[in-house]
Amino acid sequence: PSPPMDPLHTGQKLLLLVVATLLVVQHSTIAYGSGTSGSISMALPGCQDKCGNMSIPYPFGTGKGCFREPFNVTCNETGAYLASTEVRLLEISLTLGEVRVQNPHIDWQCNYTNGKNSSSGLNPLTLDSFHKVSDTKNKMTSIGCATLAMVMGRTKSKKQLEYPTANTCFSFCIDASSVDDVTECSGLGCCQAPVSGNVSAFITFRKYAYRWGSFGT
Repeated sequence: PSPPMDPLHTGQKLLLLVVATLLVVQHSTIAYGSGTSGSISMALPGCQDKCGNMSIPYPFGTGKGCFREPFNVTCNETGAYLASTEVRLLEISLTLGEVRVQNPHIDWQCNYTNGKNSSSGLNPLTLDSFHKVSDTKNKMTSIGCATLAMVMGRTKSKKQLEYPTANTCFSFCIDASSVDDVTECSGLGCCQAPVSGNVSAFITFRKYAYRWGSFGT
């Protein structure tokens, strides 16, 4: 059988579209009050206070009677997960009112010189109504030559009316070797765009063209 195709050795550049691989998610403080002292930064008596090396302070918790909705945490041998979304938790900070989670979706596409291509498809990320993506601590990052990336979501205005949001960025390079020494993500082989705040769900899109003339509308 023929060896697997390597996009870096067939004249095509691998596109990796990463939407905040490590997400910072803000959670509502209404559910547990505004205090952040040690009196509320621990698990309830008789409840599990850690999952691996990660602390689980109340109102988060595992097991019946150990958490306040919707802060149920599932803990297993692979880590801690927000039960309402099955997103993996990496850190919980009551002081900052945020959690750091691992984005389960890395959107990618490989184009080959023989005309074939493969991709990860479209993977939406959905959070519950109490958790919103932080617009100050997350960015969409796109890596590739002649790639246009877009992240779309839905957010609410001050009047609680939902409206769509979209952020885009474009990266360009002649070939893979032209970005070997690039150390900044500023458009040459890599670009970044902000992620709109107050968003609890988003999906990514990408457009890839190895030659400028192959771009469509």
